[in-house]
Amino acid sequence: MCLETILKRVNFQFSISYKFVDKLGEIEACESEFAAYCCQCENDNPVAIRNSCRKCLGSYVYSLYVKRITARQYGFTGKLSEVIESERHNSCIEYKWCEWGPLESYMLPTFGSKMGWLRHTARLNTRRDKKQYFRSLQSKVGPEVAAIIKQAKFRKKSMAELYKCRTRCFRIKAKMEERGFPFEPISDSCKKYITDGTGSVEEVIQSVADTMT
Repeated sequence: MCLETILKRVNFQFSISYKFVDKLGEIEACESEFAAYCCQCENDNPVAIRNSCRKCLGSYVYSLYVKRITARQYGFTGKLSEVIESERHNSCIEYKWCEWGPLESYMLPTFGSKMGWLRHTARLNTRRDKKQYFRSLQSKVGPEVAAIIKQAKFRKKSMAELYKCRTRCFRIKAKMEERGFPFEPISDSCKKYITDGTGSVEEVIQSVADTMT
């Protein structure tokens, strides 16, 4: 076998190995976003409390029952009464306790695996967190600025950052009104300026003027 052929095979094997390692890195980075929902025992068990799953907590009662009000924590959005038998331990229906085993037996086949279940739970909680965050924005910066931030790429901001967003919004709005332009922050340059401070007032106004000529 000639040296050139050997080198080609070595390069090919190295390329395959590199792609495999790179792919593993992508998978690890992808799965890391579920860490907040996965128990530290690393068995892909969903977290109950204290960053631990029900099995790791060790309490016999807690390992058997789940409150209806906390079922959403595990990604369940339907009616528990349609899936599992329940036992009433409180007069308030939201605090009815339900057996954990049947709930787990329902969720695992539904999503294919524990990791599939975790992905589903993470998506639901992320969506819920975003909704709560955007609702809180309206009281902090007003509905107009909140709507602009919501349209931009999602990233939670500190109060200091939010106030800067509001200041930039009022500044660009005042300048547009001075020029006789309607304030419609639909352009990317306008959104980026308000949400991230990218660019300048003059650049944004010029981009708006260009679209109107």
